[in-house]
Amino acid sequence: MKTGKLRWHYQVIRHDIWEADIAISPVLYDAQVDGRPRKSIAAMRADGYLFMLDRETGKPLTRIEDRSVPQDALQKTAATQPFPAGADSALPSCDAWKKQSLPRGFTLECDFYTPASVQKPNLLTPTFGMRVAPMAYSPDTGYFYATGNASLGWLRRDQNPWFFSNTFNQRVPGLNTLGHGVLAAIDSRTNKVVWKKEFRPGRPSGAMTTAGGLMFQSAPDGNFQAYDARTGNVLWQFQIGAAGGPPLSYEIDGEQYIAAITPAGVWAFKLGGTLPQATAPGRQPQELFAGQITDTTQIETASLVRDTGFTGFHYMTDEYAFSPYRSRVKRGTQVTWRNNGLLVHTIVAQDGSWTTGSLNPADVGGVTFDKPGSYAYTCKEHPWVVGQIVVTE
Repeated sequence: MKTGKLRWHYQVIRHDIWEADIAISPVLYDAQVDGRPRKSIAAMRADGYLFMLDRETGKPLTRIEDRSVPQDALQKTAATQPFPAGADSALPSCDAWKKQSLPRGFTLECDFYTPASVQKPNLLTPTFGMRVAPMAYSPDTGYFYATGNASLGWLRRDQNPWFFSNTFNQRVPGLNTLGHGVLAAIDSRTNKVVWKKEFRPGRPSGAMTTAGGLMFQSAPDGNFQAYDARTGNVLWQFQIGAAGGPPLSYEIDGEQYIAAITPAGVWAFKLGGTLPQATAPGRQPQELFAGQITDTTQIETASLVRDTGFTGFHYMTDEYAFSPYRSRVKRGTQVTWRNNGLLVHTIVAQDGSWTTGSLNPADVGGVTFDKPGSYAYTCKEHPWVVGQIVVTE
């Protein structure tokens, strides 16, 4: 810190093409290794694996092994990635996702390190969901407490090698309903998950531990909760009216307070407090289609996508996204699909009740909707491409 010179570094992901940087603040702690005290640091990789290092030397406290990962010659992917030997991930295994009913037309690839491919535009992969929310450590239990989000994602690449975007998930009906929040306690001595909780829908806040053997966190249903840090049993909870931020603790005149921040303000607690609980937040039903609805009778079979602009904005023409994705028309209106791409598209109702027929590039096809309601449709040739027509009176 005095000179600014690099003392050591440790790379937990080689050639990161997934935007899976370490986004959870590392935690400093004191460890016992082979009977000796070690000044240590723990970093949570975004795929749910915990890396524990000697913070003076940067050397791992446990054995790290290299494992082969999926390859893509175009992106010159790293042949292997490092994994703590014998460790558990806080995120679900492949078997958990195989039991889910996936959106039609997609292929599941369970490896986090599956590259987004130009040749395979319909891949769903686990997302790097252990991000941002702060992690906690209890010297009494020796456990780390980390929260995250378990979900599948649809990452894509374009022929433009510099293009990368995270926006494609928004156009997969039902994909968001498959995800859930995760809270995991990980034993620092074994790197094994000791206990784990799941939250549906939503994800919990970051965690905080106290010397009283408690672990606090804000649940997505608005309950501020205290857990037994060793067993994971909920000992107390209080409805604060909204999903809160990470807990914090402070002391005034020798009295301890625990606080949580919500969009409406700050809730502070002490022993013997008398404030009544807030009204629980209303739950919006999880709908298959989400996002903006556009009033239009004309839909294009391809859309323009812009990346997040880290290197200046880049653009791609997406052949697998209707524009707009959701449209609203009045009863009795004809809706037209215009093939503005390079591939053949046949627009069909998901229930098979209507079709535009095959549309070559530059072709136009139409369907008239006489009854109010919601109509989901897809592309026969590319069944992972889906859109919605909302018909009103």
